[in-house]
Amino acid sequence: MNKCASCNNNPAIMHPQLGPTWCQECRDATKPFNWGWPEFTTDEIRDGRKKYRKELLQSHRQGEISKEYLDAYPEQHEALIKEGVATREEIRNAKPVWYNDNL
Repeated sequence: MNKCASCNNNPAIMHPQLGPTWCQECRDATKPFNWGWPEFTTDEIRDGRKKYRKELLQSHRQGEISKEYLDAYPEQHEALIKEGVATREEIRNAKPVWYNDNL
């Protein structure tokens, strides 16, 4: 039987395309992060995401304005209002919309 790709203790859950992946215990432990399947990528890509995080942020996600974007670019608040992209109330009530992603 294959072991979990994360803890290497419990039996792995078999994915039809990826093969053995995380056990249920490891999935439950990461549920607040909503990762789903483990990501198989290089350290260079992960480091690039951290280094260029600010540049990767977008102002909206599914119609909601991003608090992360507003925090990263405070000088854009007035421009967003002036262009009609967002109202002052939307900016004031902005919520984190990217916090679950591995950016």
